[in-house]
Amino acid sequence: MNRSCTDPICCIIFLAFIVSLVAITGYAVSNGNPYAMITPFDSNGNKCGMKDQGADKKIDFTDYKYKYFYNLRSMAESAGAGSVDPTEWFKSECVKKCPA
Repeated sequence: MNRSCTDPICCIIFLAFIVSLVAITGYAVSNGNPYAMITPFDSNGNKCGMKDQGADKKIDFTDYKYKYFYNLRSMAESAGAGSVDPTEWFKSECVKKCPA
């Protein structure tokens, strides 16, 4: 049987794939805002801990670093009961410190 090595072709394709992933990641980090992916948002769309918020970009949330959910306890207590509107379960707000 006449056999040949096919691994070099696969290795070249794999290395080209890895290089393209690194290039795309570098482009995304240099031209985008990677913190936007991990920054918590409140119910109004404000980014907790970031400045220049709102339509006029004048609201500063740098002191409000934490996100507080209002209705998590009522969500847990009424799960399946249907007594609380599900859209009200995840109301949240940026706060300076977590409540006790």
